[in-house]
Amino acid sequence: MNFKKKIIIEDLKITELSNFQKFLKKNFEKKHIFSNKNNLIYFQHLKKNKKRFNFKIVKFNNKIVAVHGYIPLYKFDEKLSKKQIFLSFLYSKPMLKFPIFPLTLRKILEKNNFDFVGTIGLTKQLIPFHKSQGFKMYKMNHHVFLTEKIKKYKIANVPKKIKNKLIKAKNKFKFYELSENFLKKNASKKIFLHQVPNKSNDYLINRYLKHPIYNYLIYGVFNNSKSLKLIFVLRKINIKNSIVYKMVDLLGSEKDLPKIKYALNDIIDKNKAEYIDLYSFGLSSSTLKKASFINVNKIKNLIIPNHFEPFRKKNIDIICGYKSRFINKVRIFRGDADQDQPRFIN
Repeated sequence: MNFKKKIIIEDLKITELSNFQKFLKKNFEKKHIFSNKNNLIYFQHLKKNKKRFNFKIVKFNNKIVAVHGYIPLYKFDEKLSKKQIFLSFLYSKPMLKFPIFPLTLRKILEKNNFDFVGTIGLTKQLIPFHKSQGFKMYKMNHHVFLTEKIKKYKIANVPKKIKNKLIKAKNKFKFYELSENFLKKNASKKIFLHQVPNKSNDYLINRYLKHPIYNYLIYGVFNNSKSLKLIFVLRKINIKNSIVYKMVDLLGSEKDLPKIKYALNDIIDKNKAEYIDLYSFGLSSSTLKKASFINVNKIKNLIIPNHFEPFRKKNIDIICGYKSRFINKVRIFRGDADQDQPRFIN
C-alpha cells in the first residue's frame, strides 16, 4: 500500500472542527484548549470567509492523522503584507510511515512568495525538521526588569547580590496606557518600520485588546514633544498573592529602548509587582542592559518562571526560527505566533 498516494492535505473546514477536536483529544491531549473550546481557535485561526481555518489537516482513509496550523500577520490587520506568516501548532500520529510536515509546510507556503516565515516555541523533536527546511534557529534572549522594593520574592528566585538601581531622569519620558480609541485615531506608522514581521495599530487592537481570554495592556512612551517613541504590550499575572508582568511585544527604534526603563519602574512600583520579563530575538543585549534589563541566563540561581498554567518555578528556554530576506530587521517576541496563549483548560 502506498500510504503517501492515499493521503489528502486540505484546509480545516468549520464543519469539521468537531472531528479536529476529537482527533486531538484521542491522540494528543484531552485538556488542550483546542480540544475543548472554540473561542481561541476562532480568534486565532479563522479565515476571513469564516468557513475555513488557517490549519492544514492530513487525512488518510477520510480520518485526520496530522494537523499543522499557521497565523498570517494580516489575520489581525488586512492591510498588512500577505507575505509574512508565523507557523503554529503541529502534531501527527506516530503511525505515519514518512515525514508529513514537509508536505503540510509546502501546502501552507504554496502560491505565496513569503518574505518572512517564523516559528516560536519549538520542541527538541521539531528543531531538526525546521533546520532541514532552511530555518535559522535561535534560543530567545530572556531578560528581566526587577524592582528594588520587593524584600521577599514569591514567584522569582533572585540572589541577594542583584541590585537594580535606577537613576531618575530630570526630564522623565512620559508614558500612558493606549486605548483602542487612541490607537484608532493616532497614526504611528514610523514606529513600525524598525522590524519584521510588520505590525500596525490595528494589529495591536485585534491581536491584543480583542483577545478572547487574556487581558493585555498596551503602553506608549512619549518624549517631551509628545512624540510617540515606543510601544510595549504587557500581560499582568496574579499568582500566589503576588504580581508579575510578561512583556509580550515591543515596537520602536532600538536606540529609544533605554527610555522604557522609567515607565517599567513606575508600573512595577504602582502595582507592587515583582518583575517584568521579556523574551526576545533581534534586540542587542547591550541595549537591553541600558534599559535596566538583566540577562536571566547570565546570573546563577536567578529564576524567572515562564509557565503559570500550571505554575512551574523554573527557567524555560524558548527556541525560535525564521526564514526571511530581511535578516537584519527580524524581531520575534513572546506575543508572536501562538506562544502567549492558554494551553490547557482547568
